[in-house]
Amino acid sequence: MRKLIVYLITAAMLVSMLAVPAFAADPATESGIYDLQYENNITVVPQKANGTAVQGKTVSIDGADKTLYPEAEKLALTYSRVTANAYYLAVVIEADANGSMPSPTEDNLTYIDQQTATTGTGGGTVSFTLFPKEMKAGKTYLICISGNGQALAPVGNFKYFEYVPYVLGDVDEDTLISPKDALWVLQAAAHNRDLTEKQTKAADVDKDELVSPKDALWILQAAAHNRVL
Repeated sequence: MRKLIVYLITAAMLVSMLAVPAFAADPATESGIYDLQYENNITVVPQKANGTAVQGKTVSIDGADKTLYPEAEKLALTYSRVTANAYYLAVVIEADANGSMPSPTEDNLTYIDQQTATTGTGGGTVSFTLFPKEMKAGKTYLICISGNGQALAPVGNFKYFEYVPYVLGDVDEDTLISPKDALWVLQAAAHNRDLTEKQTKAADVDKDELVSPKDALWILQAAAHNRVL
């Protein structure tokens, strides 16, 4: 253990000029729907479980800027220019590995409903309140509609983000703060290891929005019970 700590401190001195930005944008700290897309003749309003509309905000998810709708669990969908008085079916289905629509099964079908189109501008309008069950983090979900002779087909899609709290200093996510965490920080500072967004937040122990050898030193001190993070 002592030799490893000495090695890490030496390495920290060698790369003391290296540091990588910790965040490009405010990291997502709330669960919700993101990457929402849909066709032109459709409007979709993300909602909380109680029906309150949710405004989107730009956050960082897995290192990329995304529009997240915090706490959104429902989608109020309106489909315009359809045939009035015709029946329409709305389905939310989990996409397959390449993002395509699979055959609906009990395992991938998360929502299904049928409504009758009413008279609206340019034809008919049909509305649904989509409430998918048991959404999984990072998965792509397809919004599909059929009716009046048209086959079931995707008209929109979205993903679900689930915020998982991190532990400051536990970079390798093994529930321990150890020299290994400090080593990962040094490797990241030297651009020899890519950290996830969650790992980056755990690595930035001095809260200067950089992943640097100083963070590694603080983690080593915490592992030796000489610092509280």
